Amino acid sequence: MNDLKFYTANIEGLTLDCVVGRDVAHRFPLHSHRSLCIGLVTEGVRNMKVGNTFLNISENDVFIINPNQPHAIEEATASHSYIAITVNGLTNNVAFQNLVRSETVIALIKSVSEAIIQKNDNLAVQWTMLFNHLKTNYLIADSAVPSDLLFQKVEKYIMDNYSNQVAVGEMAKAACMSKFHFCRQFRQTVGMSPHIYLINWRLRHANKCLKNNMPVFDAAIDAGFYDSSHLIKTFRSYMAVSPDDYRKAFR
Repeated sequence: MNDLKFYTANIEGLTLDCVVGRDVAHRFPLHSHRSLCIGLVTEGVRNMKVGNTFLNISENDVFIINPNQPHAIEEATASHSYIAITVNGLTNNVAFQNLVRSETVIALIKSVSEAIIQKNDNLAVQWTMLFNHLKTNYLIADSAVPSDLLFQKVEKYIMDNYSNQVAVGEMAKAACMSKFHFCRQFRQTVGMSPHIYLINWRLRHANKCLKNNMPVFDAAIDAGFYDSSHLIKTFRSYMAVSPDDYRKAFR
């Protein structure tokens, strides 16, 4: 049975969330994060698709998901355990190698996760050490944050209308394109369909609401889901826990 624990801490304008998963065997649909995600498989193997690359992440392998990088576990994976740290608020547009094998990085991830869990005063120092080490040794390019005008138009349209029942056809109109050409161009730019991106956007907003202890029904409506049942089903699919259990973890 999945055992997931969630922790969060704030330092110097950053929010660091930590997930500790034990015996997790769950399919995660295609999605992306605004945040940088740094993870460590502590037991077993995780098979993940990142962009167009399939990664076989074994015990003591470090995986890094860059901001806005599509990724998924498309088939049920074997039971495994992991630590994952997501960092929100970074102003550095950086991208790292997706797979890292380094005893130094492993030690730093463990120290950062422990500092988040324990809310230690040395978290800022530990995080700085990890981030600087990654930049020095595993930096590959500037972050591939979409800057395409199409993406900017769609992003603004979603921000203005997310609480309504936005349709892909309406997103295409906002981009001044036919639905067919819009979907094709959007997938090429962002790496996923507009429909999946919109689901991701709503989930990110629902996550924020739940972390602020908003009731599940209110979070569902505020994020533009049809009702709480719609949010619960979608949330479980992507997060492997119920929205209410996620909300309780941050009380």
